[in-house]
Amino acid sequence: MITYSKLSKKPNIFRTFTCLEIEEFDRLYKTIESGYREYEIKRLDRPDRKRAIGQGRKFNLI
Repeated sequence: MITYSKLSKKPNIFRTFTCLEIEEFDRLYKTIESGYREYEIKRLDRPDRKRAIGQGRKFNLI
């Protein structure tokens, strides 16, 4: 599995995979992470929802 920790140890492969330098990626990640939670709450808080946020079937990748 490709993970950030594995990929960040190989800067050339990281750049090939993401088209970004590791420092650029880190800055972008911090920018997105800072507003992500508020965005998700805004996105999920709509009047036509049938269930409250966090309810319903639990996500399972497998």
